[in-house]
Amino acid sequence: MPRLIAVVLAAATLVIPVAHAGAPPRTPIPEGTWVRLFDVGPLDAWYAHRAQLSDVVCQVGPGPMRPQTATWFDGHVRCDDGQKYTFYQVTFELLSGEPPVSSTAPQTTPGGTEPVCPEGAFTGQSLAEGSRVQVLAVHPDDAYWDVRKQLEGTEGLVAGDLHNNGNSCWFGGGFTADDGEYSYFYKAAVRVLAQAKAPGTSTAAAQPTCPEGVATNESIPKGHRVKIVDVHPDDAYYASRFDILGKSGTVDETLEQTGACWYAGSVVSDGGDHWYFFRASVVDLGVLQ
Repeated sequence: MPRLIAVVLAAATLVIPVAHAGAPPRTPIPEGTWVRLFDVGPLDAWYAHRAQLSDVVCQVGPGPMRPQTATWFDGHVRCDDGQKYTFYQVTFELLSGEPPVSSTAPQTTPGGTEPVCPEGAFTGQSLAEGSRVQVLAVHPDDAYWDVRKQLEGTEGLVAGDLHNNGNSCWFGGGFTADDGEYSYFYKAAVRVLAQAKAPGTSTAAAQPTCPEGVATNESIPKGHRVKIVDVHPDDAYYASRFDILGKSGTVDETLEQTGACWYAGSVVSDGGDHWYFFRASVVDLGVLQ
């Protein structure tokens, strides 16, 4: 597989990715797409680990991967090493067909195409935040498949929500274990220990409302100052939102509207943290004079 050509000029290193087979088109890559990591850019926090990350198979999500430049993408992935990564500069190879599946896949249906639901698994449409559940099984399609033994049997609380990914027992969404470890599943089967109801609803999960005074423009330009007011349950930062809400920062790449008052894009906090949001609600403070 072609690799990178590194050109060293003085004390600086210019990294030029070479075109490779399976390179993605310059359009957003939808959540759920399987990719093989190819390289990490020099401005990315994971750059020092690019050798270990090369060839790792991952699934895009939560949210899409978006073209950041003519070369690099940014966004979130869940990988078959059991880890979740948020990249600022990454390039990858698109994988066609089904994701790689371990030879020790769980028992399947007579048709041989889908694992059998564990006994006692919940089969409703969704579980609201705060519901107490036990993880029964992890699907082979999930990025946590290889570390499933560490997760199966774990108890904890739904973070955001868990939503049914079909008409079976496999759910995607956030989960915080009793030991504080957060996971974002694509397909996991759970047993309900105590079901919480979404505020103000009886049968369906509540949808977040737009806070008063937040931005509603189609986009917020790079360089604008913003204050983080809310984080949507679909966002990977939702479980840690209380560490973010109320903080301010500078838009690093244009924030694009993904809903009435929700934005996706990159913000650098005043404290130096780099956030890549899928859906965050902000107040546009404009440009510092």
